[in-house]
Amino acid sequence: MPVAFTLRPYQQDLIAQSCQALRAKQSPLVVLPTGGGKTALIAEMVRLNRATGRRSTVICHRREIALQIAGAIQRHTGQAPELITAGSNPDWTAQVIVAMVPTITRRLAQLPHGCLLIADEAHHMGSSSWQRVREALAPELLVGFTATPIRPEGRGLGAAGFDELIEGPPPRWLIEQGFLCRFELFAADAQINVQGVRTVRGDYDTAQLQQRVIGFAGDVVATWQRLNTERMPTLCVGVTVDHARELAAAFRSAGVTAEAVDGQTATAERDRIFSDFRAGRLAVLCACAVVDEGLDVPEAGCLQLVRPTKSLRLLRQLQGRVLRPSPGKERALLIDHGPSWRELPMPDEEIAWSLDSGSTATPKGMPTK
Repeated sequence: MPVAFTLRPYQQDLIAQSCQALRAKQSPLVVLPTGGGKTALIAEMVRLNRATGRRSTVICHRREIALQIAGAIQRHTGQAPELITAGSNPDWTAQVIVAMVPTITRRLAQLPHGCLLIADEAHHMGSSSWQRVREALAPELLVGFTATPIRPEGRGLGAAGFDELIEGPPPRWLIEQGFLCRFELFAADAQINVQGVRTVRGDYDTAQLQQRVIGFAGDVVATWQRLNTERMPTLCVGVTVDHARELAAAFRSAGVTAEAVDGQTATAERDRIFSDFRAGRLAVLCACAVVDEGLDVPEAGCLQLVRPTKSLRLLRQLQGRVLRPSPGKERALLIDHGPSWRELPMPDEEIAWSLDSGSTATPKGMPTK
């Protein structure tokens, strides 16, 4: 079958381990840092599964991720998958399906039974909606891919459907080999006060955080101007949708091209904003979500975190957006306006992952600061 790209040696090893687990009727969860090439692994899994005559169903939770996966599968196999997103009228009998979970949870009765189910951003398999999809599909085989195999509060995925953890190389090795960028991390002088903010589901309460960032946007822009001397394209992450819009307005007031995007932004407008950012027509892209998982924007060189978090999962996903290499990009710049730099592991620290729902992810060895 056609092959559009050649897997790296560590990717080939992960595929081999996954296939061995699947042959043994195990359900592997493959862990690979953001930027390590999970989309390529998914495309290769689909390619290999085609030879068996079994259907492949890939699930994810955002349109941008679905489009990226569908494009990779088409390039790698020569076959365009059936794409199921909001408003689509798909062929449910297609050999290969790429589907958004929010869409197919409203069409569970139409899902064909039996397939190889491939879950991207598989840490979401712990949620009830993803589990309903798995039960409706009744897959013959299940494999998941994620950079962060934990629930939001840091505990293992437990009974999410996986029974074997397959780990790829850690971030530091990928950085040393040039597969990820080196980085500099700055604890900004302007720090958000989180003292007394309550914890909800393992992270700071957003309603209380929103009160702590009132009038803070000017400091954010000043910090960006001082530390981002190369004016690298920036993802600026705020607490809420309103906060992201406030940050974008503050950058524009300072003469910096900036826009905010959120889950309710019209599809055409969202596509235009991402296109402008990738093309360099937009210096700063502000959001509170949307950019945290799956978004492939290697052009982004700076992450400005204006959203304190206790979640290792969220922090690693956000940091991974700017650690991807890109032509002319020698390093990534991380600017933290909260205590995450002090309270959570560094971006290149290796984590002791586990499927045990009773354990919490912690750094291997002594943490580095």
